[in-house]
Amino acid sequence: MKLGIVGTGPIVREFLDALKDFEQIEFTAICSRNPNTALEFSETWNIPYKYCSYKEMLENKEIDTIYVALPNSLHFQYSLEALEHHKHVICEKPFTTTVEEAYALKKAAINHNVMIFEAITTRHLSNYKSVKRNLDKLGKIKIVQLDFIQYSSRYDLFKSGETPNVFNPVYYGGALADLNIYNIHFAVGLFGRPKEVHYFPNMVRGIDTSGILIMEYEDFKCACVAAKDCHGKPSIRIQGDLGEIYIPSSANSCDGYTLTCSGEPSYIDENQWKSRLVEEFLDFDKMIQEKDYTSCYELLDISIEVVEVFEKARAVAGLKYGKEN
Repeated sequence: MKLGIVGTGPIVREFLDALKDFEQIEFTAICSRNPNTALEFSETWNIPYKYCSYKEMLENKEIDTIYVALPNSLHFQYSLEALEHHKHVICEKPFTTTVEEAYALKKAAINHNVMIFEAITTRHLSNYKSVKRNLDKLGKIKIVQLDFIQYSSRYDLFKSGETPNVFNPVYYGGALADLNIYNIHFAVGLFGRPKEVHYFPNMVRGIDTSGILIMEYEDFKCACVAAKDCHGKPSIRIQGDLGEIYIPSSANSCDGYTLTCSGEPSYIDENQWKSRLVEEFLDFDKMIQEKDYTSCYELLDISIEVVEVFEKARAVAGLKYGKEN
């Protein structure tokens, strides 16, 4: 994979540090509006090409894949432009904010015979796949609880009256888009589409700083809690009439977990790498190299199902982004 990266936020730095020793992931180009930032990234991670123009980077024939790591509001347009330039795309979460946009990206990928992925760590982690294999041991699922609590480093700024991007509806910020999206992916990846979706946000100045999402399934209920405005320990519980899975972490890292059946607990940890980002990018590279369009589009369909839940949650809560305000 010869990667062109657009965006220079914290997730990109984390990604570059995590994948720098994997030869199959080549950092080919970096794009930033700030030439000094582009230069810094180029020198720090030995990235041969640096750009301040996204369109110029897309013309680089050496690049086969674009990693879109920009504010949420820009995901759709930048991904679409890359697909139209016959580049594979890895788009940071959330994939899009409307189902219409999600289907448009899928159509563009198919028309240009390229792949598009949502960079959502959850479903690529070995522990998540292990949880999926062990679900039957729990019997009939009755209650699923996912808590992603992470006091935002920008929340104090927000409380003081400023509006950083992560709390700005213009840039599609907030707890649902930034944190609860992982919870939705965790649940939908295991259980499929819910019958009903309800969202109860704590709204401050037009954005959800925290909220509780309820997904109703045929025989059980799933509660997804996400908060950027308070302190607490993240965790996940899947409870059935024969046992329980307990994960003492958030859905984006899915750390080692305890499986308890008939009162006997067993600890399971199958994650292979220190960084949660490694497995997803190795999966993406494998699918691209093997031209495994079937697996790519299976993942894409799950992303679209998640966007459906996301869009319903926004609608019932009256949460508006960008020009909708």
